[in-house]
Amino acid sequence: MAYLRGKTYIWRSESHVHFWSRGEGRDYVDNWVRDCEFDSGVALPPRDVDAFVAMRWAEMGKKRRKKAQAYAMRWHGNVGCDALKKSLGEPG
Repeated sequence: MAYLRGKTYIWRSESHVHFWSRGEGRDYVDNWVRDCEFDSGVALPPRDVDAFVAMRWAEMGKKRRKKAQAYAMRWHGNVGCDALKKSLGEPG
């Protein structure tokens, strides 16, 4: 399942949440994977990503949450985007 696509690509496999970056990565790794279009990436256990998301959501004020939701809903056709829309009472 993909969440974001573009320079930052976030997707979930059966065992991990994968964060890949192209051109905006900050770890200074060149050619993370030979012949891969992304510069760097990491795969994290879902429980750690879920904990981060919960803590980050709590840190954000109402205004930043609204901005984040609007940005997230730009990714039409992704299951995560559709789930967010549904949770806000909007059609998927």
